Amino acid sequence: MRPPHREMKPGRDLDRLVARKLFISDETKPYSTCPDAASLITLKLGMEGFHFKYDETDGVVLRLSHDDGKEHATAFGETYEEAVCRGALKLYGSDPA
Repeated sequence: MRPPHREMKPGRDLDRLVARKLFISDETKPYSTCPDAASLITLKLGMEGFHFKYDETDGVVLRLSHDDGKEHATAFGETYEEAVCRGALKLYGSDPA
């Protein structure tokens, strides 16, 4: 039986949700502790057009997109793990933002 729906918190809860949504494994540990799972998530995001770059000036990870031959960047998280997690949630329609 599924547990009742509850609000997801940043960090571990979102990591678990992302790992489950991408069918990485049945494990409940965060993907950030599992390099193989993190690599698969990043690969899947890349295939869907999500590319990330760390901006040392602002200390945030940017999501890069290409429209009309120009590169556009959107702030997507303070850490690479957070950006990957947000990207996966947005990709699969679970991002509340």
